[in-house]
Formats: sequence, structure tokens, C-alpha cells
Amino acid sequence: MPELRPSSNSIVVYIFIGTIILHDHVLRIIAGSIIGFIGLCYVVLEFIPSVEPPENMRSAGSDYENATETI
Repeated sequence: MPELRPSSNSIVVYIFIGTIILHDHVLRIIAGSIIGFIGLCYVVLEFIPSVEPPENMRSAGSDYENATETI
């Protein structure tokens, strides 16, 4: 199973916001469903190794190229 990247926290936020919006009015249900769906799409993309996270979701100072280098 692949290791989750540091951007996983923002994915949890997308899913959380999507689920707390889901109730009451039709527009809130639609908005919550869209946000939750985006969060679930990010979860699926985390497990596809050929897809890199967007620039704004990468952690600062994280260099994937030198991750295997011993210090």
C-alpha cells in the first residue's frame, strides 16, 4: 500500500467540509456533494503513482527526488 503524502490533510478537510454542509436545503446538498466528490477524487489520485500532487498541495521543503538519499 503506498504511503500517503503530506497533502493528505487537505484531502480530509475537503471531505469533512463536504459532509458537514450536507443537510437542510437543496443548494447545500448540491454544494456538499460537489465538495465531497472532489475530496474523494483526491483520495483516488493519491494512490495513482504517475499523478503528482498540484504545486499548492505539496509540502514546502519536501524533495521527492532525494528521498532515498542517506544523510
